[in-house]
Amino acid sequence: MVRIALFLLSAASLMHGQAGTAVPALASFDRLMTSLMDSYQIPAGSLALTKNGRLVFSRGYGAAQPDSIFRIASLSKAITAVAILHLVEEGKLTLDQPAFALLPDLPSPAGSYPDKRLASITIRQLLNHSGGWDRSPTGANFDPMFQSPKICRELDVPAPASAENIIRWMRAKPLQFTPGTRYAYSNFGYAVLGRIIERVTKMTYEEYVRRHILAPMGITEMQIGRTLKSGRLPKEVEYKSSGDARSVFPDVPGPVPWPYGGWHLEAMDAHGGWVASAPDYAKFLNAIDGRGTKRFLSAASVAELTARPASIAEWKESKTWYGFGFNINPVGNWWHSGSLDGTATYHILTNDGFAWVVFFNSRGDSGAASKDLFRDIDRGLWQASREVAAWPSR
Repeated sequence: MVRIALFLLSAASLMHGQAGTAVPALASFDRLMTSLMDSYQIPAGSLALTKNGRLVFSRGYGAAQPDSIFRIASLSKAITAVAILHLVEEGKLTLDQPAFALLPDLPSPAGSYPDKRLASITIRQLLNHSGGWDRSPTGANFDPMFQSPKICRELDVPAPASAENIIRWMRAKPLQFTPGTRYAYSNFGYAVLGRIIERVTKMTYEEYVRRHILAPMGITEMQIGRTLKSGRLPKEVEYKSSGDARSVFPDVPGPVPWPYGGWHLEAMDAHGGWVASAPDYAKFLNAIDGRGTKRFLSAASVAELTARPASIAEWKESKTWYGFGFNINPVGNWWHSGSLDGTATYHILTNDGFAWVVFFNSRGDSGAASKDLFRDIDRGLWQASREVAAWPSR
């Protein structure tokens, strides 16, 4: 049995070539990545690992190099959350001010009757997903960020739908619960935060974040991705998914692969639109609270980011909760997953100084496969860490 296992591991390693400097002491992470890619038929992956802010492991697998660029999907939310807290530190925003009062130029469509509770939604509630929208089957049963054709048709605006037009359309829709009373994950809430950043700074969301958040951290290559394959960056991987979609771009006729026109990535900027290399994203994570580097956010801001939301009943006695852009647990671990057609990303910031960042260019062929993949990434990272006898000293 041992010989069979060794043969299978060797075959997986050959199938998924490895790029970057091998670190024998951390071979358990190589085994994890090749095993995951073999199990889920993933063509390209990247893993970056830091210890106390220092990059100790950076590898590319399959069709990826260590510095390959990937769409990071919902890992983008952490970037938006940090940008908002930076603006709070500068006195340009407060967490408990009404959010939609900052967007007077994005009214609901003429003749509509907006939910009166919209006016009470705060920036804090957008950050911790308690704004009142519920995309689940027991709620509204749709995510507006993936409703481009319907939005353009009903508003009579050019396709694909911009973030601004998605907001205008949603201002006419009812909330599913009173803001601040419970948690329901909302991509839309973060799209609203992106527009607030633009109104407050008088800059595009991307320009503000690149200039005022990422550049001070020493990060220059992260940017908002482009939906169409023609916009693919030189070091960006190719995204793989099953099946085709009707294009949301009127000038791109016919069926298209889901990652290249099934939805509009640019409109998802603040909740899911960034592209990055795994080492750059690890650098961003470490800079937030100054793990081995200069602290970007104050201790007070980090306390807000990680705090258990007091008004949300389901988090009062729970083992984990959602802060601002991160899942949090009481021992001080932060993590998040990201998922789009052709993208699966995951990171963990541990309470003992590690950051693990995993990027893949496929998430499996079904929702169930995607859920299993994230479970296996999480368990695998912790197990791979336990198998390390001695961490590299330099």
